[in-house]
Amino acid sequence: MKKTKLSLAILVAMSAATTTSFVEASDVKGYVDFRHQYSEGTGKQADRFKVMLQKGSFITELVANTEQSDSKFLKDQRLSNYDIGVFYAHQVSKNLVIVPGFDYILHDDMIEYIPALRANYKMDNGVRLQTRYKQIFNDKNDNEIGRLDFWLGYNYNSTWDFNYQVSFGKVVQGDQILYNGDEDKDYWQNLTVRYDGFGAFKPYFELGDIKESKDTDNRQLRYRVGLRYAF
Repeated sequence: MKKTKLSLAILVAMSAATTTSFVEASDVKGYVDFRHQYSEGTGKQADRFKVMLQKGSFITELVANTEQSDSKFLKDQRLSNYDIGVFYAHQVSKNLVIVPGFDYILHDDMIEYIPALRANYKMDNGVRLQTRYKQIFNDKNDNEIGRLDFWLGYNYNSTWDFNYQVSFGKVVQGDQILYNGDEDKDYWQNLTVRYDGFGAFKPYFELGDIKESKDTDNRQLRYRVGLRYAF
């Protein structure tokens, strides 16, 4: 627990310092986000702290994730991984943005490298259509996982934001099991409702459908609540 608190404190300090140096420029925007989640089937809880900064077309994300060994709130909490992401948003047209990027994720026992390509399309009526492909590599074994995400979003009256996501994962190299004890593929979905009526502070709720573990076909609901501060 002490290690987790120290690691989070270091990340927060780094994020604050980075934010300060970036925000001196008037064209910088971003957000700080904290999210707590609870998985109904396993009873496990987890937290995420995230900072996103965008200066022009360049985007940087810093993320720290924690997890717990049982269902008691804030008990036996430990840092599970760090994530550093770098992205470039290319404005193709008024409605279309292409975002190539790269994530470096540091776990206890391995490092993941994740190149990705995302396309964001916003219709004139405000409906958002987005898709992303990720290729997940690691330094521990030869397994590679491909992940495909789709989003459908809409912001109502600049007050309520709705976002539905469905994702698919598949082992493209190696013999890793992802689902049901013997399958090399997995899927999950998520619904996010965010309230933007408080100005810079944006609370949100998420409801997800995910697997309980890779060993069975049992599914579970995942609940998330979070608060974002945008600047």
